[in-house]
Amino acid sequence: MNVEKSFFNFGNKINPAKMQDKELSLSDVEKGTVEKLLKRAEREVCEWGNFSDVIEEFKNPNDGQSYKIFITPSPNKEKPDTRVLQLAAEVPNTDRMFSVDIKRGTKKDILNYLSESKNLGEILGYTNMLSERLSKE
Repeated sequence: MNVEKSFFNFGNKINPAKMQDKELSLSDVEKGTVEKLLKRAEREVCEWGNFSDVIEEFKNPNDGQSYKIFITPSPNKEKPDTRVLQLAAEVPNTDRMFSVDIKRGTKKDILNYLSESKNLGEILGYTNMLSERLSKE
């Protein structure tokens, strides 16, 4: 037995250029990010009270702009069970940020919103809106 060839598997040639045949679209990237956020939110967001923000970041493959989608506790102390789902984008070369509230509600409301595939289009719409706003800066 040729140990060198079987152990290191020199016989298989991999061409990295062929591995990237299909480039991901913004909606594909966003879908994966929302799925990650949903899984993390199920574990990390509590029913009431404060918690650390649950943040997932993604980049627009078309222009390289970074976006953050995150869940925060309500700033209103009188509503300790309210959660806020937000989307934000930083203005390049500044410390300014644009953000939009996508959904407010209980943990269950936010998780239901994130789990419905029809809402991905709405989130994509907010992403496009922030992208247009950034292009005007």
